[in-house]
Amino acid sequence: MASGLSCMPIVTQGERRNGSWHLGDALAPGTDSGYYEDMHNLDRILRECFWDTNFSGNDILDIAAGSDERRKAQVFEKILLNSSHMLRDLELFPAGELRSLLQNYQLPQFNYEHAFRRKNLAEVYYSKGELKIPELQWKR
Repeated sequence: MASGLSCMPIVTQGERRNGSWHLGDALAPGTDSGYYEDMHNLDRILRECFWDTNFSGNDILDIAAGSDERRKAQVFEKILLNSSHMLRDLELFPAGELRSLLQNYQLPQFNYEHAFRRKNLAEVYYSKGELKIPELQWKR
């Protein structure tokens, strides 16, 4: 990659690495989900990203693993723009769907720079996209 950064390889659905689930896992309530097994992490996501809704942790997991693309895009945007652990929290979505959500995400006019930077970091991390943030690029 031109930026000199290497990306974590995409893990296929249901694969475990070092005892916890990784990108590509279709999570659902009651599923052994490693990181999200600890309700503290879902509580943090709810506090940081869904403070203006009445979603529960199970609602988020159901939407991420479900088939409603509109609701999935809403949850994706909330996590992308607000999570303090964005890259890890985006792993709620299966790998193929995450790539699709990133590709289809339209940057908002309001807070454009913030959304652009976070989306670009996720693209670099998950899709081996080009790093477009000048201050994070390697100098030659």
